[in-house]
Order: sequence, then C-alpha cells, then structure tokens
Amino acid sequence: MEVKTASAEETQKIGKKLAHSLKARDVVCLYGELGSGKTVLARGIAQGLGITKRILSPTFVLLRRYPITQGGKKIFLEHLDLYRIEDTSMLGLDEIFDSPGIVLVEWAEKLKDSLPKKRIDVKIKKLNQNERQIEISHI
Repeated sequence: MEVKTASAEETQKIGKKLAHSLKARDVVCLYGELGSGKTVLARGIAQGLGITKRILSPTFVLLRRYPITQGGKKIFLEHLDLYRIEDTSMLGLDEIFDSPGIVLVEWAEKLKDSLPKKRIDVKIKKLNQNERQIEISHI
C-alpha cells in the first residue's frame, strides 16, 4: 500500500489505521530520514492500539514499553529507536522480537539481516515540509 499525506495529522491517522490490523507478535519496521515522520506515525500506531500516554521517541533510552490489552490479554507495545546505536549485536533483540507483544522499530535499517523474516516494513519519504509518501509492505 502506498499513500501520500499532507500533514503530521494525516501521517498519524495512517498509523492509527495500521494499528487496527496489528496483532501480538507483529514487528513493524520504520524507515526514513531524520524528520521524515517515523515518530509521528508511531504515535498514531500507539493511539490506534488504545495508548493514551504521550508517546516519545526512545532515542536516548532505546526502548519504551506501553501496556495494551488485545483479545482480553495484556501485552506490550515495544517501541525501539536505534538512531544512536552503532553496534546492534549486543542488544538482545531476539528476546524482544520473540515477545508476545507488538514491536515497533524506528531506524530498522540498522538491523539489516537481524530483522525477522516476517514483518511489516513502513518506508516514509519526506516530499517537502508537510507532505510524506508512505509505503507499507507486509514481508
């Protein structure tokens, strides 16, 4: 699926729509340059999953966990931001990817071959100050 958005609000709405299709053990990988809207989309996904807490990019802490309820079970949205990470080999990502929650990874390109084979790739391209082109692929 490919869509263009004309504002941060529209980008967030795409995240909300995507969230409605997510289920436990899904991994969503976000790609895009700095300022492209990865965290804006992540906020929409969190809202779509029922998270009311303010979503901040975990740039300095690497991972933020948000409890959600899905199908009567409590799971977590695991929100990773790898922007400041040089070596991902020591992060224990297998454990995170195997968690029963939903995993959302900003700067997923840093993981290269370590990404799960089954995932959702979201590529965001900044067209200008407000417009974004978003491509969503289920791999």
